[in-house]
Amino acid sequence: MPSFARPHVRRLAARLLLLGVVAFWWGAVVLPNFLSLAVPSLVPSNAVPLDLQPDVEGSAANTFSAAMLVVLAGLALGNALAGLRRTSSLTGWAAVGGWAALAAAAAFLAREDSSADQSNAMRITSFGGIGEAVLGEELALGLGPFLWHAPVGLLIAAFVLVMAVFVRIGLRDPTVRALFVLGIAVWVFAVVLEAVNLVLFRDRWGPLEAFLEEMLEVGGALLLAASAALALFPRRAPSRTLGAVWRRLAAGSIVAAMLIGMAAVAFLFRAPLVDARWESGYDVFWVSVADQQSVAQEFRAPAAPLEVLSLRLANRDAQRKAGRALVRIMDAVDGRTLRERQAAVPPRDIPQWLDVRFPPLLVDEGGRLVVQVAADIEPLAALRIGAVKPDRYADGRLWINGAPTWPDQDLEFLVTGSVRPSMDKLQAIWRLLSTDWRWSALIVVMAVGSTLLLLIPAVLVTVALAGTFGKPGQRAEAP
Repeated sequence: MPSFARPHVRRLAARLLLLGVVAFWWGAVVLPNFLSLAVPSLVPSNAVPLDLQPDVEGSAANTFSAAMLVVLAGLALGNALAGLRRTSSLTGWAAVGGWAALAAAAAFLAREDSSADQSNAMRITSFGGIGEAVLGEELALGLGPFLWHAPVGLLIAAFVLVMAVFVRIGLRDPTVRALFVLGIAVWVFAVVLEAVNLVLFRDRWGPLEAFLEEMLEVGGALLLAASAALALFPRRAPSRTLGAVWRRLAAGSIVAAMLIGMAAVAFLFRAPLVDARWESGYDVFWVSVADQQSVAQEFRAPAAPLEVLSLRLANRDAQRKAGRALVRIMDAVDGRTLRERQAAVPPRDIPQWLDVRFPPLLVDEGGRLVVQVAADIEPLAALRIGAVKPDRYADGRLWINGAPTWPDQDLEFLVTGSVRPSMDKLQAIWRLLSTDWRWSALIVVMAVGSTLLLLIPAVLVTVALAGTFGKPGQRAEAP
């Protein structure tokens, strides 16, 4: 008999495989990508290899994510087939149906995760041109991505209901049940994260939301795969011991997430002082200016010193050459230039957010300032600058090339303060929390997501160290 067929060799291989998966995903993917978002000065985004970026099609991380979903689908299907051969009761049929539904969901997500355009799921669930046929082209275009919320929400609700019945009736082993419930909870939270960001937090936490969503989707798949493997290859499992360990891990993850979160706010977070972004993507556009032409927008000075001005910029150049933007902050009364910086603008068709950093500037609160963006580009190129349709500044609308535009147009920009801990920063954060409840809700969402991101690998490691895998279909021994 081959040595791998021996139970202890098979169990050792399973443990090492699970530990290797956790080490790769959290050590090589989660940590570098998180640091590139949290501390770009130490770990620039271009320092993370493309193969370790899960949102890059064909990268190792993207392939790994799809592969984990395929593995989950295979294990769930194996459980469904194993149950089908010996089922003769309502409990057995509930288990078969639950594993089959999970296999179908994992296979669908694996297909979407490996597709060239990961937004296919949204287009599929919007049912093509049905929305336009029922609502009319103009109304369907105005609703945009909200059109797919209803059918997707119904599908998710039906899936959760099936999983709840499955957990209640079809899962008997406490360890398998605990892993399964945690995995489903992580999956659902990742979906809610995307929906909540679209409705409430648009542009308030940028790529961090996409990072958390992607990481939690894979983490949930790993938890569910471990649950399915323990159900398919059951052995004696110290469920009570693991339960006590997991409760301590959950408490430790909550404390660690709180401490890391407070440190991040204190040393990494820049409080928005003037938020001129618009929440609906359908009111966002851009204006194009030629070399030496400019765009200007008046705004009211914040109470705290400003240090960073973020703008949406792109240089549309046939030769794919980068351009420069001269960004000035000026006094609106006498026209003095208070701060000026040059920003390198990448060659793109669609503007992207760029940060322009200044020495700290403090003006009397409410004082009238002007942000001006002038183009320094090739003669045939065009500097594209983000703007919005709604009129947010009654006393100073958008000016293009020295002339006022239509009264409902404004420049889109974001003014933030210092990253260093200070009383000004603390007051700015308090002003955010007290004037816009969505920031408080965002803190709660971030805390839950961060806790799960810390808890998942700890739980999987305990399974690898304490759990064992036996032969398919073998009944678990009583603890």
